[in-house]
Amino acid sequence: ILATAGRIDELSDELVHARALLQETDAELAATSAALDDLRERIARRTVRIEEFRVEIEEAKAAAVARAVELYMTVEPDAASSFFGTDAARPGVGLVYADRAQQSADRVVATLGALRGLERTEIARLEADQDEVERRGEELAAQRIAREEASDAVTTALAEVEAELVAQRDLLAQVEADIAQIDGEIAALAREEERLAELIREEQAQSLADTEPGILLRPVPGAVSSPYGFRVHPIFGDQRLHTGWDMDGVCGAPIVASASGRVMLASWFGGYGNAVMIDHGGGMATLYAHQSSLAVAYDQQVGAGDVVGWVGTTGLSTGCHLHWEVRIAGTPVDPAPYV
Repeated sequence: ILATAGRIDELSDELVHARALLQETDAELAATSAALDDLRERIARRTVRIEEFRVEIEEAKAAAVARAVELYMTVEPDAASSFFGTDAARPGVGLVYADRAQQSADRVVATLGALRGLERTEIARLEADQDEVERRGEELAAQRIAREEASDAVTTALAEVEAELVAQRDLLAQVEADIAQIDGEIAALAREEERLAELIREEQAQSLADTEPGILLRPVPGAVSSPYGFRVHPIFGDQRLHTGWDMDGVCGAPIVASASGRVMLASWFGGYGNAVMIDHGGGMATLYAHQSSLAVAYDQQVGAGDVVGWVGTTGLSTGCHLHWEVRIAGTPVDPAPYV
């Protein structure tokens, strides 16, 4: 959970960075778009102005030629004299005047042509600028798509990791609930142990035999899979005293009494499941736990080798086996010296 929470922090930082880059790209795109609009407007104005120049050039040129022809065809001494300061009626004066008018018109045309050339140069520059801005706009648009995809990818990853964290926290809650339940069961086992010891003391107070048997029969022929002593509990996982032997046995196999005696327990007993306990006298008792079913009843007398039940996996058990205990004055001891 801590590792996942750390990953969420990393992804959150990545997402903030990705969104900042996306905002930066959007700002650059907006600026580029504004620059494009401005260039297009300037080009449009200059194009209109060039067309106006073109019209004015043609009109000026036509007017100059028309005026020259008019003066040439209409010899008016007064007008010509005032223009040239000489006698316009003489042959050739009209031609001179027309030539000068044409030259004046040509100068106008040349001037306007030069202006138009400058305008064309400016338009070419503007168009180059426009191409550059449009290229930059396309790059930014592609960059925005890439950054948006990166932001979406981070958002998706963040959502997945957050969902994973929720699942992990749910699992943690379940584990904590299981721990609480196991803690309760462990406490219950401790209470059962106290209750079992008290039961043995009460029952053995009624016992008539004052000597314990010297040798005990093996209740099942199977090997000892877990001996008496401290071990890691197979269910709870903690270190605790294993109060007897776990002996291998197939479910349904018969369990026999290790010695003769009186049955002082034949019922369900908490984590022991179906259990039988026999008082053999002299403070000794044997217990046979996790049985599938019982073959004896409370206060019944049994002989050594009599069937008291059948192997099972009831109570706190991980599989079919017999849990067998030897107790002296209610305290569990290692069965090994008695077998």
